Amino acid sequence: MAEELAKQLEEVHAEREELLIAERVLNRPAEQDRAAAEAAATVAPNPARVAGRAVLLIPHRSENPDEAALAAR
Repeated sequence: MAEELAKQLEEVHAEREELLIAERVLNRPAEQDRAAAEAAATVAPNPARVAGRAVLLIPHRSENPDEAALAAR
């Protein structure tokens, strides 16, 4: 009986390890989304006020920058 219980205990430990790995895999996308949101929040430019209007001092970065991205004078 002791051998049978030891075998069952081993199986339970193996299943527990598999469940912990599965949990980590399931949580990974949520952690990546949270990290991306935090990174975006720290990088996003803050608007400033010029003559009572909100303007971006530094325009958003893009693949194809042109003068349209600059604030109007």
